[in-house]
Amino acid sequence: MDEIELPFRGWFKGTVPVMHAPEGDRTVLELRCPLGSLKVFGLVDTPDHSEGGEELGLGMFSRQRIRCVVPRKYTHVQIVPSIRSPGFARWHLGYRPASSLPEIHGSVSGGHTAVFRYTGRATTAQLTVPKSYAYLKHYKFTGNHYTDLTFANAPFRGKVEIPGPGLIVVDSVVSSWTLTLPA
Repeated sequence: MDEIELPFRGWFKGTVPVMHAPEGDRTVLELRCPLGSLKVFGLVDTPDHSEGGEELGLGMFSRQRIRCVVPRKYTHVQIVPSIRSPGFARWHLGYRPASSLPEIHGSVSGGHTAVFRYTGRATTAQLTVPKSYAYLKHYKFTGNHYTDLTFANAPFRGKVEIPGPGLIVVDSVVSSWTLTLPA
């Protein structure tokens, strides 16, 4: 996974302003929390309005960075330790435009939450989840809507319909999942 700078740092809970990508591009958050278990929530926090939002991602005891899409409606993200997080939940966070993500070709695998750019046409991919679960979403490159592709409880090996160009989000807490596009 190519790495970007993670300029925001904190310990346990924290609120960070969103550095949105230019209009027409989606914002992707990257979080690293190697010694803790943290959740990321969207947050609207303006002088006139404050409202918590949906869970965007989860990082659990991994040196891997998690990636999640941050909808444009959020002004901030809120970092919250999960219930079972031990006493050392230090985190590092940064933002990137979705257009800077590597494009998915062939097969990708990983653990935890990841986001990939897909520019091909509608296709059927193969998903393998040996442990835990994987939840796949598809965001079009523009607009605010996403499509649920599948929720797979392990063990799982099956087909997933990808509707066309966009961002593929794999939300998972397992150490190994694989998504393979046809050749």
